[in-house]
Amino acid sequence: MHKSSPKFHFVGMLFALLAALLLPPLLPALAQSGTTGLPPADIANDEGGPIVVKGVASSANFAFLPELYPNPTVLLLDATNLLAGAPETYVAETGQILGVFTQPLFPGPGQFRINLPIEPTGATLDVDNDGEDDAGVQVFALQVASNL
Repeated sequence: MHKSSPKFHFVGMLFALLAALLLPPLLPALAQSGTTGLPPADIANDEGGPIVVKGVASSANFAFLPELYPNPTVLLLDATNLLAGAPETYVAETGQILGVFTQPLFPGPGQFRINLPIEPTGATLDVDNDGEDDAGVQVFALQVASNL
């Protein structure tokens, strides 16, 4: 087994520390400089989009126990407050989109379906960090809850 010198480790750690201190301030400037050489992406607005979210939840993946989730429900929950730094703020009714399990969660894997609303219902959050006030995006978290 090869042992490296303490000087080598010190130089490597010093280099990593310098990179961590010097690179982050440069990243926004590099990102905005347009030096990627890639053309802007074409945006097609087809006035459509997804109408349903389907998925599989396995009790082997999470701490799902039949005793804790006697009547499990799947939902999309507006995560705007969480991302904005106010996780204690109650999620409004418009930010809750309930779904159904189409196959039981137990013994699993359970299958679920969430029909999306025609009009988006959640709050919006400006996340592009460009210093301008924009309409923002809606961010939802997929959750399994009991007895809703």
